[in-house]
Amino acid sequence: MWTLDFARTKFRDKSGLTAGGSHILGRRWPYEQLGGNMALQDRMMRAFRGEVALYEEVEKDDNATTEAVIVVALGSLSVGVGQALSQMVTGRPSGGAVGIVVSVIVVLAIFAVFSAVVYFVGTRLFGAEATWNEVLNTLGYAYTPNILGIVRVVPVIGPIVAGLASLWSLYLAFVAIRAALDIDTGKTIATILISIIPSVIIAGLILAVTVGSMM
Repeated sequence: MWTLDFARTKFRDKSGLTAGGSHILGRRWPYEQLGGNMALQDRMMRAFRGEVALYEEVEKDDNATTEAVIVVALGSLSVGVGQALSQMVTGRPSGGAVGIVVSVIVVLAIFAVFSAVVYFVGTRLFGAEATWNEVLNTLGYAYTPNILGIVRVVPVIGPIVAGLASLWSLYLAFVAIRAALDIDTGKTIATILISIIPSVIIAGLILAVTVGSMM
């Protein structure tokens, strides 16, 4: 008889053998998918709490890059939906679904560019030993608090919660960059400040060219 081993999210019989899936609520779910989803949720919770160990963990995990992109996409989607719903409730014009999709693409572009610039500044100016992937991995998880952006639709308290989440995300970005580059606090702050303007310029040019080519 097969039993579900929740600790490892595998299906195990009494002899110790494991199987790749089982029927749950009428659907067959491979344990790799279940384990992957649970691992992502767990990492997001730890990232939200600001656990330095989590950022150091994903820094060296080659598989965490995809997860980081997913976190950024989910966060920007939540912010976009929350903003759109808030505008609809208050009677202000909204970009609708197209506006939400565009905002997600813009955030992903800025995320990729900022990560690259931070990597370049940190390694070239401050002697950090890191890769672009390591910066992507950690910085992506720092975007976790923006998942709360959807609560912006709630009157009064919603915008406050969303604003605090954004501020917390900025702090987590500092934690993430320091973990990825393995440099001290002063150099981390300097890296961030130096990286902001070039990132905005580069991302703006990329978006302008992309939009221009589509028109």
